Amino acid sequence: MELHKDNLPGKSVTVLGAQRSGIAAAKLLKQAGAQPFLSDTDAESLSHEQKDELKILEIGYETGEHTKRVYLSDLVVISPGIPDSAEVVKECTRRKITLISEIELASWFVTAPVLAITGSNGKTTTTSLVAEFLNNTDFQSVLCGNVGNSFAGVVSSTSPDPEDRIYVVEVSSFQLERVPTFKPYISVILNITPDHLDRYPSFEAYRLAKLNITGNQVDSDYFVCNADDPQLRDVQTNARKITFSTTTSEVSGDFTWNGETILFQNDPFIPFADCTLRGKHNLANILAGLNATTPLINPINQHRMLEHFSQVLRSFTGIEHRLEFVKTVNGVDYYNDSKATNIDAVKYAIESFSHPVILILGGYDKNGDFTQLIPGIRQCVKQTIAIGKAREVIRKALENKVELTLCEDLEEAVDFAASIANQDDVVLLSPACASFDQYNNYEERGKHFKSLVNAL
Repeated sequence: MELHKDNLPGKSVTVLGAQRSGIAAAKLLKQAGAQPFLSDTDAESLSHEQKDELKILEIGYETGEHTKRVYLSDLVVISPGIPDSAEVVKECTRRKITLISEIELASWFVTAPVLAITGSNGKTTTTSLVAEFLNNTDFQSVLCGNVGNSFAGVVSSTSPDPEDRIYVVEVSSFQLERVPTFKPYISVILNITPDHLDRYPSFEAYRLAKLNITGNQVDSDYFVCNADDPQLRDVQTNARKITFSTTTSEVSGDFTWNGETILFQNDPFIPFADCTLRGKHNLANILAGLNATTPLINPINQHRMLEHFSQVLRSFTGIEHRLEFVKTVNGVDYYNDSKATNIDAVKYAIESFSHPVILILGGYDKNGDFTQLIPGIRQCVKQTIAIGKAREVIRKALENKVELTLCEDLEEAVDFAASIANQDDVVLLSPACASFDQYNNYEERGKHFKSLVNAL
């Protein structure tokens, strides 16, 4: 079928995956006049309340397996957690049934500009920061996607787009795998470093998924990218390219860095020391976020917007589970960085501290190369603690190269860290792994860490 919302009425559309974004996609399809059907292999994926709601909305569903009912569809919307290797995806492909992502579906229904942000690291911080930049200006930002509410969820629950709305959407590589028409007005790639290599056949396949964010853009759109990242220097795009850098001022973006101060069009804007976000990685996030707003700045609103941006940078403390300060106990600072689920995120984290670090690594391994952490650990970390399913993999990578202790779980790790920490040390949970060995998600892991620290 032709991919457009006007072609949905009466069509049979299956949504694979009955999590938050899948349910939202089914509701959006129902509103559009389609006949949606939810299918999930997890028998416990739907609560009693959700089942009751689906019955009221007359949305069919199945749990526990994907039956042949899936293949009677005109279109399939696939949740990001389902890889190409899944048999249901292979069978849809064999039957030549079109598959799209929830991000693609939601984009059919919006008339307001979309500012979409992706990257291996920093995307939640940057997306949240951009939403704060744009709120209380000439725009009302709607924060959604891979952070907070799903894109389909906010589209299905809000009225037609007013003139001042802008969607600020965090998108992952998984969500960008099937986006044949998704076209942001402003797209941002913060960085591309190895991640999710348990899902992708190669780093290049992962990289190409990220690049889909700009694949449908045209010359009236904007593409913001990191000039310091070798994976982004030669990206071909039809959009107008805006570059940022933490190492040089020779970039096309209006917001640049001179080593101490962030500049706007070569004039001082704000000293980085005045920003509440810390670390060089957050300097890159700030520059990306600021430059992403420049297509929305004009001579009439420039002074007002710049003043607002500077106020946000002086007050924005970041997001939960991302280098989040938890508590000081006996002179030791505890930080929750549970969202650091890959190697490069941990590199950025440990480089953010000037005091000795006790680092807690581990969880569900995504085929990360932990040996890449050795230089940073030797420079910044006095003790590394490996936990969870990945602890043996970490042991093999780091043993006899750094100070290393193995613990079974987070509770044991926090107790051990507290027993060896001295005044002015930092205890940092920055796992470099997914959470699925012992938790449902990184949020649950981070909240457990904070509860353990608060109980010390």
